[in-house]
Amino acid sequence: LADMVERKLIALDDTVAKLLPGVAVPSRGGKEINLVHIATHTSGLPCIPDNFQPKDPWNPYADYTAERLAAFLAGHQLRRDPGEKYEYSNLGAGLLGHALACKAGLSYEQLLVSRLCEPLGLGDTRIALSPPLQARLARGYDADGGPSPNWDFVALAGCGSLRSTVRDLLKYLAANLGQRPSALAAAIAATHAPRVKVNNGLSMGLGWHLFPADGIVFHNGATGGYSCFVGFVEEAKTGLVVLTNTSNPDLVTEAGRR
Repeated sequence: LADMVERKLIALDDTVAKLLPGVAVPSRGGKEINLVHIATHTSGLPCIPDNFQPKDPWNPYADYTAERLAAFLAGHQLRRDPGEKYEYSNLGAGLLGHALACKAGLSYEQLLVSRLCEPLGLGDTRIALSPPLQARLARGYDADGGPSPNWDFVALAGCGSLRSTVRDLLKYLAANLGQRPSALAAAIAATHAPRVKVNNGLSMGLGWHLFPADGIVFHNGATGGYSCFVGFVEEAKTGLVVLTNTSNPDLVTEAGRR
């Protein structure tokens, strides 16, 4: 998102509808959902679309297509005006990835690889894994310790489809800390700026959660069989990556607090 803004291909206040011609995107109170709304989780969209009814609950995103996403958007009524309130939305993150990919005329993975992974040397960060990468993938386990199938994503790939490694994510943190020179430096810096106040000192940047008073920038999450935490303090030039092959997010959240 920030890179495409730097390239002047889009603007943060562009509406989602502008990037998805032919798709009816809900609005409310005379306000349309724009890109900064979904990047800061203030779009008014729910966490999960109400037509999210996976055939396979162990691989829930695998059959959520662009057609189902468009059908949801066309029939959904927002509960609040865009920009009114923070509410974390997997749907919004997935929609952002989908909209940017459509604007670029590429798949979400092609866009990420060309604009982010290759410039930063993230050779192990992919969605579709080559045989050598697949052979190195740690098997995931559920919160009870049983094996968990890997998740696959279609239209909502932006909310959790990437597989990566500690080494690649440390490279990514080094770029965020300004320790890895890159043409992406200005775009990366733009993602750190507080844009929306959430509560208790927490704010939102572009995708990142921020505690501005402490200089902490972070994100955490989980999919089937895996959990993660990535964070850094720019002033201290210090970053942290925690990856686990279990879908118990409490483990990495606690590790991030420490």
